Amino acid sequence: MDYHDIDPAGILSQTQYRVACMQREEREKQLTYKNFDALFEARVEKLRETGLTKGRKYTLSTGDRLANFKQEAEELGLTPFQVWHVFFNKHVRAVADFCRRGQSIGEELVENNIHDCLMYLFLLEGLIDEIGEAGPEESIIDLDESPLND
Repeated sequence: MDYHDIDPAGILSQTQYRVACMQREEREKQLTYKNFDALFEARVEKLRETGLTKGRKYTLSTGDRLANFKQEAEELGLTPFQVWHVFFNKHVRAVADFCRRGQSIGEELVENNIHDCLMYLFLLEGLIDEIGEAGPEESIIDLDESPLND
């Protein structure tokens, strides 16, 4: 930060200058419309990058972005929606823990969990587009009959 940006006339005392610098820093930290737009655009770009890189890993070489949910659902006798919920909820719980404690637990930063929550919401939208909101009737299972209860 340049001294002349804050005090172009050079009339502030050192104390006044320090206070002006702190006030400016606080304004820059506020989530103004401009700062929110920048945050939003940066996140969208990161989501695109994740879709191009990490997304390929989970297609299981099928090209189907939802393949991971479908395969896990079939193996466990669940619906793709239920599998999605389990995967998504891991990240939601980490964000909730952050909100309760004010800090991330372990190595993963809350920013990563927020990112993954957003990505999973897009994947849910894809599941809904492909399967439908209620899902096919054969995907509605009785949890008492689930192989997980064996």
